[in-house]
Amino acid sequence: MPKITIEQTKSGWQTYIRITEVGRTLSDPFFRISLDTGECLGPEGWENRAILNEARQALVNGDLLLEIKPELINFIQTGRAVEIFVRELGLSARVLAPRLRPVPDTRVAEAAGDEEIKWEHKDSYPPPLPQTPPTVPSPPPLPTTPPPLPGQPVSQGAPGPGPQPTPGPPPPVTPPPVTPSAAKQGGKVAVALVSLLIGIAIGAGGKYAYDQYGPEMLGLGSVSDRAGLEASQRNIARLQTEAFAPLNDDVASTDARSPRGTALNDARVVSALELDRGRAYYNYAIKQARDGDKREAVFWYKQSVRVCQKDAFTMLGDAYFNGEGAPRDSRTGFQLMRCASALGSDQARTYLSDLLHGGSIQLAPPTMGDGYGARR
Repeated sequence: MPKITIEQTKSGWQTYIRITEVGRTLSDPFFRISLDTGECLGPEGWENRAILNEARQALVNGDLLLEIKPELINFIQTGRAVEIFVRELGLSARVLAPRLRPVPDTRVAEAAGDEEIKWEHKDSYPPPLPQTPPTVPSPPPLPTTPPPLPGQPVSQGAPGPGPQPTPGPPPPVTPPPVTPSAAKQGGKVAVALVSLLIGIAIGAGGKYAYDQYGPEMLGLGSVSDRAGLEASQRNIARLQTEAFAPLNDDVASTDARSPRGTALNDARVVSALELDRGRAYYNYAIKQARDGDKREAVFWYKQSVRVCQKDAFTMLGDAYFNGEGAPRDSRTGFQLMRCASALGSDQARTYLSDLLHGGSIQLAPPTMGDGYGARR
């Protein structure tokens, strides 16, 4: 399993993401750095939107290095947990930011003996894998002359010189008489043929469905023995629970005042003339999360969710999913983020796509992430 870390040269001149055991460079070298609050790092700092950064890259002893540009480094706080996602590899990892030196103004600050990384030029990136079009067989050649009708003499070659007799109309073809028993037999053959085709279609459909969604494709274990069958049944029961069980009761649990004692109508949170109270509650929750008070942030996320603020659904779901300020409950967190995606939150779609592709949702096929990524 590749490991992702953030590293820096001794001089601090070059900072990069190291991904071990990749063995190749990328044709699409884009990565994202995000916080638990959903904010992503860009040239202007942390922003509340999805941001992908393009990187120069290098391959060192089989490890892939992706450069973090200087304008991003000073926004990364030492010891803070960040999520790194590499789009082409579909890899996502949560890492603690190391202590990084500030970006030097000139190369004079570079320490002696600090080897400079040779980044590849963009023109040398490997091209995307070619898409081979399917081979379509050519149709057989058409006959140059029509076959003779029954009763018509076959031509023996080119006619000789001289006037040729004008051919008359071909004699009519008389079909053989169809008896009632023959018609009934033909009907039976047609019914049998249609039944056979339907049976083949049902069997092929069942085989495809089993291959796509059967226990082994979902990672539920082999059903070739009794122990495997019992394990599969238990996992199917877990899958049904994850899909249909009610959400955590804590979602609806709230008080008249926040953990800090702040009232819902406090002027520091929402003004008397504020029309969009959900957005005001959400903005105040984000401020509390940035200050490190996760429980206070979750209280205000809940108030914002009550008026269907889509971004609040995303952040509340993330809080339950990671157990920050709320009880850890991946089922509740995932379902809340699905609601946010249904309400039109691009942030939730991106997060769900990354979680599913990264295998962070138990029993969910990673390909489910394609459905969220396609709607961005």
